[in-house]
Amino acid sequence: MGGHAARSAMVFAFLAWRDAGWRRGWMAALCALMTLVLLSTSVTAPPGMVLGFFVPGAAWWMVKGRYAAAVLLRAVAVAVSALTIVHVVAPGLLLRVIGKNAILAGRTNIWEELTGNIQAKAWLGYGYQAFGSKDSEPQCWFRQAVDWAGPSGHDGWLDLAVSPGPVRPVLFLLDYPLSIWRALDHAPRRPAGVIALAMLMQFMLLSMSESILLCQNPIIWATYCFVSARLALDAGQQRACSSAPVLIPGTAVRAGG
Repeated sequence: MGGHAARSAMVFAFLAWRDAGWRRGWMAALCALMTLVLLSTSVTAPPGMVLGFFVPGAAWWMVKGRYAAAVLLRAVAVAVSALTIVHVVAPGLLLRVIGKNAILAGRTNIWEELTGNIQAKAWLGYGYQAFGSKDSEPQCWFRQAVDWAGPSGHDGWLDLAVSPGPVRPVLFLLDYPLSIWRALDHAPRRPAGVIALAMLMQFMLLSMSESILLCQNPIIWATYCFVSARLALDAGQQRACSSAPVLIPGTAVRAGG
């Protein structure tokens, strides 16, 4: 619930910014979704929601001019530096602030077990969703090792690496930076580029705690595929337009010249 509410809150925040006629309705829905995120007690949903708010908010702020953009970039750099220093000096402080411990409700034990299994079959893996199937042999080993029978390892990257090996993570890592670059290229000219960038960044953050990479049912993976494909189509159309010959008004193109 936390992940879906965080993603929906990001969409409604964008609509509240762009759709002035229905702004009150979008804001009311946004408040309800923020409440759901807090009630979910999820670890990654609140940061994901904040990130989803930050990207459209940053776009709205940066259109004010270069000075406003410079102020925002410096503020972000200071905030990231401060959080990094706090994490290095007092690693458990940030977790205690959000009410979590160092083992993240047992997730670290699951990640350690998955990492060991990845190293055992680093190249070929165990097969598609071998650790997510209820009756599979790897799931039996996994359940005995960590005393947990969940459908995933609470980390999209580990789940992706343990199933078919490193091939699929490498393919995804080839596509994701390209999609980010295309979204950054679209964002200054089209609002759709802003929401695409927010979706891609939020997707990467939530993939660290959810098994959403290259899975057959999650709507978030279908959304990623849609956004990536749309950005690719727009980039292709832009290249086609830029390579088309430009005719000067009043002139004609002669045959052979």
